[in-house]
Amino acid sequence: MSSYISSFKALLVALATIGLIEGGYVMFAAPSAADRTNYLNWNFDSSEPFHKVVIYEKIINAIRDRPEVIQIGDSSGFHGIIPSIVDQYLGGMRYANVSCCANTGFDGYYTIADYLLRNVPTIKVVVLYFSLNNSPRTLDALNASVVGGEDRLRSAFGPMAAWTSPATLALRHDIVRPVYNLGTTFEQNGLLSFDKLWPAVIQALRASRGWRPEEDVHRLPAQQMQKVYDLCGPSLSRHVDVQDWDFTRDVFGVRRSNTEIELRRLAALTARHGAKLILLTQPYPCHELPGTYLEQLRSAVAAVAADYSNFIAPNPLFESWPPQWFSSGDHLRIGMEDLASRRAGRSIAKALNIAYPEPTTEARGTLRPVVKGFHGWTAKGVAVEFNPDGSSVTVTEAADSGPHELLMDLPWLPAGTYLAAIRFRTSSSRHVFFRYLPLRYPGDGGNFRCSFTAGEVSRTRSVIDSTIEEDPDGSMTCSGKFTVTSTGTELTVGLSPTTATIPYAGDAHSSVELYDFELSTFD
Repeated sequence: MSSYISSFKALLVALATIGLIEGGYVMFAAPSAADRTNYLNWNFDSSEPFHKVVIYEKIINAIRDRPEVIQIGDSSGFHGIIPSIVDQYLGGMRYANVSCCANTGFDGYYTIADYLLRNVPTIKVVVLYFSLNNSPRTLDALNASVVGGEDRLRSAFGPMAAWTSPATLALRHDIVRPVYNLGTTFEQNGLLSFDKLWPAVIQALRASRGWRPEEDVHRLPAQQMQKVYDLCGPSLSRHVDVQDWDFTRDVFGVRRSNTEIELRRLAALTARHGAKLILLTQPYPCHELPGTYLEQLRSAVAAVAADYSNFIAPNPLFESWPPQWFSSGDHLRIGMEDLASRRAGRSIAKALNIAYPEPTTEARGTLRPVVKGFHGWTAKGVAVEFNPDGSSVTVTEAADSGPHELLMDLPWLPAGTYLAAIRFRTSSSRHVFFRYLPLRYPGDGGNFRCSFTAGEVSRTRSVIDSTIEEDPDGSMTCSGKFTVTSTGTELTVGLSPTTATIPYAGDAHSSVELYDFELSTFD
């Protein structure tokens, strides 16, 4: 017997050594349950998909904050519901927004809720919030690659993850970064910690407990209304019937509603943890939604509510809001999140029988200009001509290949939130862009791009909001709100043939007339 055991001595010693290392690390470093998952790749020469970063940040923030109410679901809730506003209706309970994106899928929503219910015992309520465009569907209708694949969330955060993810996985980033970078020889952005790679975004997610403004293209009212007509039709009545992806077949070949299956799974999960499940749907830009889809959704909700007393749907499943309040079929336009959050707060309070006084709306800060006009800018790849009456500046691109822009360094500009506004006109196809970059890293940067011909503005993720408006004289004012995360910033106003802000070959005649520029801070 002893000789038989001795043949396994090396293996037993190895297992004991691994056990000591893992146990010692748990005892002295105390990594969180999220730190030790394998959800993040930290691959060589690549960045994590942004949606994976969002999901990971929201999970670790919820574990840290210990809320009583969590919200799961798609990006309609991610961009539409502000926890601090919902808090005001919940009688002292705290709300966390852990919604991300439709491509997470309902299985992903389930996995996130399951993981947090197991690791955050304070949770009493789970709110499922989704757009009517994103009801449960078969996996082949999802693009799950943006969250790591259809089973990545389950393998990283599912019940078996604790047994397959040793504690020292929490050290992976600290180890692979110096190895892949050869110390500090190669500084790969993809291996930076997220609060250095996207400081403004990550800080905002943590401070807001999971809310982030929508990132859609913003348009002039007529162009935006055309997008609504594209979705709803000219009468704003969209006929929607159930599709094959709304159903699946069980082991006996019987067709089952995906909506009912997923709602039952979530209701059973929350019931096992003694929690409530509240269903809220995003308001819709169409006035009507005829067809079999809404009927099937109501039927599924009624069937689940009949079997699970902890499942509550306090509102009608379809609620139409003015189409001009939306930036897309799924997202409310920035500025409408206050109304949506108060609607959610009232609905949750109603479901939980919480009495509340109607909270007052906080006053917004006032703008104070810190930079005005185009004097003091440095031209690069452009000719600048100030009109004699001082009303505008004509900027014409050179025939060179390179950037075509005006630059200004503001080494004194402190960290804070700013609004940049440009009033302009152009008869060419050129876009006008505004960009800000830190003079010293780490620090956040970003840009917004304005199209005079299309009447729209798009922006990078770090720009909080952007607008475009037509002025009475036919010019347009394009603006963007952003956060400077470190003292000292470089400002750029430039031209581009596309929505990109990269160098290009100029034609020596395309130009833009700039009437005004203003950089303001919020007091």
